[in-house]
Parts: sequence; C-alpha cells; structure tokens
Amino acid sequence: MTTLPISFSSPQLPSALSLQQYFQSTPEIQPVLAAAHEGKIISSDLRHLQYGWGYLTTYLQAIVQTVHAICVKVLQYLAQSVGAENLAKRCKIHCFHLEKDQKNLQIFQKYGSKFLFPTLNTHRRDTEDLYLIPAQPHLDQPNSPFISFHFYHPKGICRGIGDLFFFLYLKAQNQFKSSENLILAVAKVFERGAPREAALLQSMKIKDVNEALKIKPRFVAAFEQPQKDLLQLSKYLFTLPQGEYAVTAFFAGHRLNFIRSINSRRYLIDPTYGVFSFSDETELATYLKEELPKPENLKPGMKQVWIEQLGMDKKIPSR
Repeated sequence: MTTLPISFSSPQLPSALSLQQYFQSTPEIQPVLAAAHEGKIISSDLRHLQYGWGYLTTYLQAIVQTVHAICVKVLQYLAQSVGAENLAKRCKIHCFHLEKDQKNLQIFQKYGSKFLFPTLNTHRRDTEDLYLIPAQPHLDQPNSPFISFHFYHPKGICRGIGDLFFFLYLKAQNQFKSSENLILAVAKVFERGAPREAALLQSMKIKDVNEALKIKPRFVAAFEQPQKDLLQLSKYLFTLPQGEYAVTAFFAGHRLNFIRSINSRRYLIDPTYGVFSFSDETELATYLKEELPKPENLKPGMKQVWIEQLGMDKKIPSR
C-alpha cells in the first residue's frame, strides 16, 4: 500500500510545490499506462449481469451485503454516541462499499449497455491513513491551498474524483488508440473508491487544484436555471466539439465529467455511478433528471451549471 509522504502530516502540507510534486508523481497513473502498453481491453463485471445466473448471483450477494450494511450502520451510530469518531468514520465508509453491488444492479437495470463501468464516490478502504488524520489547524492560512482542514468527505468526493480523472486521462491520452479504452482504464482507478489524491483535491481550492495538476481550464458556458430544462442543457452538451469538459452542477452540489471523443461518441462520467455512453440528448437529459442529487441552495441570478473545457500542456509522449 502506498503511503503519504511525511510532509502531508506536517506544517509543510500547504506548500504548493510539495503538492505539485506529489500529484505529478502519483502511482495511480501506472495501471492506466500498463493497460495501454499491454494493449488490454478494459471491461467491467457488469457484463455478467446480462445473463440470468450472473444477475441472480449478484442479486443474492447484494441482499447479504445490504443486511451487513444495516448492522454496520447500527455500529456506526453506537460509535458516534460514545465519541469513537474514527470507528464511526470507518463504519460509514464500509457501508458505502457494502451497498455498491445493490447500487450497480439498480443502475444497470435502468440503463443497460449504456452503463459501461462502475465507480464509487467515497474513500477507498485502504486510505484510512489519510481520511482519519485529525483536522489540520495549520492549514488555516491566507495562502493555503485548502478550503477545508480535514480529508474526510462523508458526502462524497465528486470534485476530487472528477479532477483526478481528467488529470490521469489527459496525462495518458497519447498512449491509447481507443478513447473508450482510455476512459475505462482511468475509470478502473476509481472502481473501489477514491484514492488519496482525490480526497486531497476535494479539500483544495479550485485555483490551487489547477496549479497542482498543471491543468488549464477554459470557460465554455454557464446556465442559470438548468434544473427547469435539463433537455436544453443536454442538447448544449451534445453540440460541444471534441474535448474534455468539467460540468459543475451547483444546484445539485455535484460534479460531472463529459467527453466527446475523436469519433464523436459522448461519454458522461458521474463519480457516484460510473461511465455512461448516451446516443442522444434525450437519453442524457433523462439520466440527469433521474440521477442528479435534488436541487439545493438555489439562489435567483446564480449560475447553477458551469462548464469548462480542460487541457494540459505536458502529456506523456506517444509510444
């Protein structure tokens, strides 16, 4: 298991240079590059859900895991009541993982072959050395790159996952002949949840995220009331030229990634569920209406959706 550098638990943590060095040397790029070098065709276990026995096995397993999750939630509440915070955090993260199969079944039933690969919008279970770190008061400095002083995100890590996804995607872009295989190879990094880098990015200010990852965002569009007409938003996304886009839905408190590949296929990466490929704007609008979190913090005049195109200067050269 890769552990964090000593600097991540010391007053040196807010250093922009140390953060940049950490992200640029992330080991999470290695399985992505390995998939390219070995010519692997990335696929998920979702395929076996198309067959009766595979579906039944997963369904029964999901029932057992759901019962297990209920027991773990009881333990979580007991731990909270007696002040055992770390145990409560472990239990909450464990519940997300136990409920994964049930969630994947439900999404597969609704979207079938459009659902290409699952991801999990919570901490990876092998990262408790980061998310159990106590709050870091020394991060509360004027020039600190952090907006929160802890690395535990019980409501999800969608922005951190979205940022790290595009960092890995853009970094390895020249290594793959197939855009879809690249997307799935990167998605596989998040199949078991968010690695440490994503949790760190979730805690950082957007400006410092872009500097640390050496990503250059370009504003594309903003929508004031998309929740009233998600079809309009979907139609606009389908008109975007080839590229990689960060779609921040402020009205839902959620971040999505959208990619139009060189062959004009459109891919939606939703950290909560995974990778989807929709053939038209109506399918995408239906998904957004059904699966986006319910609107919150709506304010008149506020831009509720912000779309940016992302780019990177330094990519790993083509083989």
